[in-house]
Amino acid sequence: MDTGLKKNTLFRYAFDEWQKVPIVVKQFLIRAILLFSFWYVGYYYVIRPDTRVDNWLTKETTRGVTFTMNKFYTNGFSSSEEIDVALKNAFYNAVYYREQLALKISHPCNGLALYVLYMGFLICVPGSIIKKVVFSIVGSIIIYILNVFRCCALVWLNLNKPEWTDFAHHYAFTTIVYVFIFLLWVMFLYEKNQE
Repeated sequence: MDTGLKKNTLFRYAFDEWQKVPIVVKQFLIRAILLFSFWYVGYYYVIRPDTRVDNWLTKETTRGVTFTMNKFYTNGFSSSEEIDVALKNAFYNAVYYREQLALKISHPCNGLALYVLYMGFLICVPGSIIKKVVFSIVGSIIIYILNVFRCCALVWLNLNKPEWTDFAHHYAFTTIVYVFIFLLWVMFLYEKNQE
């Protein structure tokens, strides 16, 4: 069989199917691909090497955890910026409870990817700019609070039930945070449909 004909037929089929996709879905997909590409290049070639954004967000998350644990659990929590030489001089913030290491918060745990994912969806969905800005601000505050509570729960687990920490960190708490982000998106879409 002629492979040129096969490729042409496959291309033609894909093109025909793409024509059937509603324009709103096409716009969403194109915006999402462009935004993801822009974010990937921007993060890996500008933001990550510069480290100021990650350092600031990691520090603020750690401050929130330390404040929350001292206020609502017990006094004695402190934090410090540290460098892990074993991990190629990776920067992280440490939360201590009376000189005992309770949690390391590194850049992947500072929530930046969550903020970008959440706001990226809002950017890609058609809707009012003002509503998107309001949902971006309120949603970012909620995500910050969720991330701080997630880290506080990890501190508590590390101090009281360390055998549960790994599962909670990688599965349970991650699922909870993503469910909340999904609910924020649903609220945005609901509000958008009320216009």
